Amino acid sequence: MEMAAVILSSIRDTDAVARYGGDEFVIVLPDTQIELAGTVAERIREKIAQHFFSGGRNLKLSLTASFGVAAFPEHASSPQQLIACADTAMYEAKAANKNCIRFSTSLARQAKVPDEVNVAAEVVETDDGKAFS
Repeated sequence: MEMAAVILSSIRDTDAVARYGGDEFVIVLPDTQIELAGTVAERIREKIAQHFFSGGRNLKLSLTASFGVAAFPEHASSPQQLIACADTAMYEAKAANKNCIRFSTSLARQAKVPDEVNVAAEVVETDDGKAFS
């Protein structure tokens, strides 16, 4: 519940958050370009890293988060594909030392790569020099 509260404090009223699986969340940002979605993910990632979680007790736990970002229809042509693309990008973030963001690759690039090959995520750099990979 604490994690959901941190996430909800960082998104718009028109966005949606849902728990997905045991410790994963899906955040849907309607009408949002991939660059802005990356900015939102970074804002949430930073808030999570700065927040001390109590766990409903008198604890003071620090957590980090790994994010996979995918956009419709740039990365997927169905809701199931969109979640799969974001999930793959998130596992790439976890494999890259965690506590970071990975973007899904485009459908065009995925189509050129055999199914058994894992496609690397793209890196996006913002004007302030931060790199989202």
